[in-house]
Amino acid sequence: MKRIKKVIFLMITISILAGCGGGGEGNQNIDGAVWSTSGKVIDDAGNPIAGAEVSVKLNDIKYSVKTDNNGNYRLNTPQDYDYPQFFAGIIKADHYKSVTVLFSYTNNHLGVDTKTSNPTLKKLQETDIIFFNGLDIIHLGDNQFTGSVNSQLQIKAQGKVWIDHFIYSDLLKSKYDNICISFMGRGFNSINDGSNDPISLSNNGQPGTYIVKILPDSAENGSFSQYKACFSLSSFKAGDKVQVQINSLPKNGDFDDFEMINMFGELSGNGTIVTPPTTPENPSSTGDNTGSIAVDNHYYPIEYRASNVLYPNYSNELNSNILCAVNYAALGPHYEYLKPNGLVSGSTEKARACSNINNNWTSFINFIQNNITNCQNKSFDGIYINAIDANNLYSYSTTYTLQNPIDWIKVSKLLQVNYQADVDLCNK
Repeated sequence: MKRIKKVIFLMITISILAGCGGGGEGNQNIDGAVWSTSGKVIDDAGNPIAGAEVSVKLNDIKYSVKTDNNGNYRLNTPQDYDYPQFFAGIIKADHYKSVTVLFSYTNNHLGVDTKTSNPTLKKLQETDIIFFNGLDIIHLGDNQFTGSVNSQLQIKAQGKVWIDHFIYSDLLKSKYDNICISFMGRGFNSINDGSNDPISLSNNGQPGTYIVKILPDSAENGSFSQYKACFSLSSFKAGDKVQVQINSLPKNGDFDDFEMINMFGELSGNGTIVTPPTTPENPSSTGDNTGSIAVDNHYYPIEYRASNVLYPNYSNELNSNILCAVNYAALGPHYEYLKPNGLVSGSTEKARACSNINNNWTSFINFIQNNITNCQNKSFDGIYINAIDANNLYSYSTTYTLQNPIDWIKVSKLLQVNYQADVDLCNK
């Protein structure tokens, strides 16, 4: 069952000013009335930070201002604008970790979370990795979204893949073997819609080096959620260019549209494996690890059951062995779904094949290859799966064992055969 965390912000209504006034270096000239957001930026010691940039991007326009010598700022944005219900800006200062400013727009009034608009910035540490390509708001997807507040995004899509990197130096390798990637995000329907939008690490994008995790859904009311994905760096060597990548993946040809802001990493560890404490979100290592997860449109959420001793969850993250088993199960008992489903009512098989080649195969192959890369050496012994086909065609249940193994080599070979079959059919 999906758990939804309820977060309540203390919001204040922002004042309306006429004309382009406002104060603070960098405020844009805005015709007509403006919303004016004010706040103060300080450091850990309570001292004001001068020259910090406060900004928000709305479509193609970036509104920004810098703090004065007392750390105060006043950021103006136009009143005459079709605001999304939730949007975000960022506060940046040299030598400090940036923070996200959260806004809301309801009943024709603009509000701001007072805690985020009056932040205390922390000094950058050796353990902090700043992804400069991911500080300002990012929108991944295809701009094909309508309806819910979760689809009211603040800028146009910039593509379907976000990439940045850091160098895993000798010094970092000697001290740290884990990294947690954090950001604020909204609009993710990864699990609910089955697009399984991934965040991954790799050695400069080289095949066979990817470590992949599936990003969970964000808040259903359309507000921003805090994301944190942690990875082991044990497979990387000193000097490697560690690439961080987030993909928007398609579901029935429609890419998931979502936004992210303030992407950064935090290194930890010294080679010691620490057993996570038992918490409500990290059950103790007893009994069974059970649940269900939606993978694609062919199946209702696939049920799983496995030993909590062998396959425990950590924090909010599903055990990666179980996730691999679920993704494998979604291919069907005899790999019936090991190709994109491009067939729509009235189309021919040739049209479907051509549509898959042009639109679906690239992302589908990447998704399968990532699973092959990250799952082929894992253990699945004793993981039970119950997959109920939505069309009641290929429902099945099974327990993976040494005698009933998960065969990723066979998946890889069939993937190549199926892709070539679509190419041949399209070229007829």
